[in-house]
Amino acid sequence: MKIRLMSRTRLLSAILAAVWAASMGATAQAETVSLHLDQAIERALLQNERAGIAALRDDRARAVRLEAWSRLLPHVNTVASLRRRPEVRRDIGGTSVAIQGGKSKNLAATGSLTIFDATALADIVAAGDAAAGERQSFLANHLDLAHAVAEAYVGAYTAAQLVKALQDRVAVAERSVAEAAARVRSGLAPNLYLKRIQLELAAANVELAQAKVDADTMRLMLQELAVLDAAPALTEPALATVNWTFDTASPIWRDRPELEAVKRQAESAQAALNSARLAYLPTLGLGADWSTTDDPGISGRNDDWSILAAARWSIFEGAGRWARLKQRAADAGIAELEYSAAIRQADLAMLRLGRELEAAEALVQLVETQLDLARETADETSLRFRNNLATALELAEALAQQHLAASDSIKQRLNLDLARLQLARALGLWPTAAAEKIYKKLAKD
Repeated sequence: MKIRLMSRTRLLSAILAAVWAASMGATAQAETVSLHLDQAIERALLQNERAGIAALRDDRARAVRLEAWSRLLPHVNTVASLRRRPEVRRDIGGTSVAIQGGKSKNLAATGSLTIFDATALADIVAAGDAAAGERQSFLANHLDLAHAVAEAYVGAYTAAQLVKALQDRVAVAERSVAEAAARVRSGLAPNLYLKRIQLELAAANVELAQAKVDADTMRLMLQELAVLDAAPALTEPALATVNWTFDTASPIWRDRPELEAVKRQAESAQAALNSARLAYLPTLGLGADWSTTDDPGISGRNDDWSILAAARWSIFEGAGRWARLKQRAADAGIAELEYSAAIRQADLAMLRLGRELEAAEALVQLVETQLDLARETADETSLRFRNNLATALELAEALAQQHLAASDSIKQRLNLDLARLQLARALGLWPTAAAEKIYKKLAKD
């Protein structure tokens, strides 16, 4: 009796554990949150490390600009000291007088102001251009990140749709194999007929396995970009439309942030070259100092002050100044050539992406026509099969062609979406209408 009671207790515990696990699984499934494309982009812009690095580089460039301005601001320094030294006494008029105390307390303050420094002015211009270029790089980085998220999102969503279509294809092929096997056993079809259907099933399974791998890969990419702990449920993305012709696009892409950043870097390099040239000019400045001590010494004054105007002109310092001039001239030439090359490459990229978009649109129209034809053929073959006017093999092949055309349609639509995203990125446009608003809000914060 005791053994039987223990068995019932364990059985009851197992049943309760199974019920609890099932309920938890259902709860977890119910708690799967849908993630829209704009939400994924916002998460990436907020939490992805690439966005954080770009923000820190922007902060650093602005700090360098502030440092350049500081060269023209007044400089004030203070020094306090406690000095102990040998006391010096002299006999003056029969009286021993300390002309140097053995211990003294001193306080001094100095200030300086640069009136004219041509190199400082040029360095300020260079730092300003570099900061402006870094700001454009900040925008370009966020654009890249938003488009990477959009491509991963569209890829993951389309891959899931492709998996569903291929699962339907596999299901149809499995039914065809079962029917073919029955017909072969009944002697109504040759064995070759079954082999051909089995080959179709094997091909569908291989394509389905590859599609599942692609879907998992795209989901992992989306999780990494949007900093997600788990794969969310995706909704159909709404991408921004791109109305493109080379004449209308040319004024847009020439102002895109990548080119503007390269242009600003070239201007910064030119300003740095001007700074090296202006280093041959003198600098003018004003200075003032004040000091107080409890040991006036022979002067008899506890407080002292002075004002001065200074001109500094470095006549010769070896080959260092000339070498810096040559280095910055080379840097400016390199930056100018890089900007010229960037414009020329952007021209070619714009033409290539525009043509790829046109080709993708034409392919989508073609596969949609093929899909319509495959559906009509499958419906007609099915009707003929029911009236004993078509063989089972013809029906199986018609259904297989229909599912193959459906898969091709999904793939080509993905290629079309990616082509639109790539062209939008080349134009410096955001992938969705809300993405730009998200960026502006984050940049303001």
